[in-house]
Amino acid sequence: MVLGLLLLQAAWILAMPPFAGIDEFDHAYRASAAGHGELFTDLGRPDDGRGLLVTVNDGIADAARPLCESLDYPGADNCRPTGEVGVGQVAIASAAAIYQPTYYLAVGWPTWFLDGNAALYAMRILSALLCATLFGATVWTITGWARSAWPLVAAAVVLTPTTVYSLVLVAPNGVEVMLALALWACLLGTTRPADDAHRGRLLLASIPLAATFAWIRPFSPVWLLLILCVWIVLLGQTGVRDVLRRHRRLMAVATVVIGCSAVTSTLWVLAHPSPDPAGTYDMVGSRLGETLGEIPLWFFQVISAAPFRGNAATLDVYVAGLVMFAFLLLPLVLTRVPRLRVAALAAAIGAVAVGAWYTYSRLPTAGTLWQGRYSWCLALGVVLMAGIALEERPLRMLKTLGLVFGVPSLFVMHVRCLQFVLGRELDRSPLTGDPAWITAPFVGVAALATMGLACWVYSCWRAHHALGAGADREGAT
Repeated sequence: MVLGLLLLQAAWILAMPPFAGIDEFDHAYRASAAGHGELFTDLGRPDDGRGLLVTVNDGIADAARPLCESLDYPGADNCRPTGEVGVGQVAIASAAAIYQPTYYLAVGWPTWFLDGNAALYAMRILSALLCATLFGATVWTITGWARSAWPLVAAAVVLTPTTVYSLVLVAPNGVEVMLALALWACLLGTTRPADDAHRGRLLLASIPLAATFAWIRPFSPVWLLLILCVWIVLLGQTGVRDVLRRHRRLMAVATVVIGCSAVTSTLWVLAHPSPDPAGTYDMVGSRLGETLGEIPLWFFQVISAAPFRGNAATLDVYVAGLVMFAFLLLPLVLTRVPRLRVAALAAAIGAVAVGAWYTYSRLPTAGTLWQGRYSWCLALGVVLMAGIALEERPLRMLKTLGLVFGVPSLFVMHVRCLQFVLGRELDRSPLTGDPAWITAPFVGVAALATMGLACWVYSCWRAHHALGAGADREGAT
């Protein structure tokens, strides 16, 4: 499973020019600054640009300029340095300057000995490896409590093209999603029949995951709170009481550690508000109407929206995604476990509600900034719960149809999306033909993606034979 993700990540790294990801230049600046010890900047605001001024290697600023200047939303100070602040270092504006420094410290250290595009690619690879490691931990955790291969299939479906694209950018969104995925895997495992020792290990693993997750992005504490609320709903009153009784000390430690992490992260966000000046947004309809009109777009953005939220893929990509999600999510409607259905509904409503609240509150000044992938940390729990619902035996015909249509849809969704994105970037990128962009013909990119998806299918097939036999015996009994 990890090898499959690594191959898909390699395909996306080749498909995206340096700094071409959404706000990637902002995050690269922040990573360069954090890598040199600048956890928060005191250089002030730019005259013409978003965010705050940060200290970066001059080579990174020079390398980011072509992509930055090809976009219409950054200011001049986001693309060109405002002045020198040391030997080989300059001040430049970054919209990510207020973000928590956790992710940037983890990936920014290569800027000590690399510069320019080489540093960007090194940080991309580091971010991709970190995400792949978290995915490996997720798969390992799921196979510890799953009774069939379906929860593993659900974990693979979570990694949509938009998600895999996010996992290779120099930006904290991908790591945030993978931390959430690993945390979901641990928490869902505690709701399954298991001995106290195994449940204790899952709870123990959840503590560092949740504490780190809270410090990744400004909205991470909100998602953490909602994930824990959904977990409580899934456990029910009896389950919560049982966990507290059997693991009292562990839960006390978890409360203190996770609580302190979430509170301090929230205080960081409150102490470093966005410095962007208020603007105006020309609304076509009413404020509420435009907010509600954005909600369907978020679902399609989860399937494919790269590199920007408004960059739609081809129709077949979305049809394939809809087919796959339909077969996976239908069992939640048919499940014989009402609490599972209620918890999934709560997660879906929470994901939409937070995005709708943010959009409605910021619409007059900032416009439609929210993206579907921002809520994916919470919404992906619905997909994992669908994998649990698919373990019920009465859904055998639905499972067969899902495999017949789902596997081809998986290949169409990922490979076709990569083809379209690579073609579009070759047409419009200022780095087309420039050796700074390490790329490959579409045949090579498609081959990497196809091999990666084949690894996932093979792994799930092997898991079916390893876990499915036990589930069949249990169901027959």
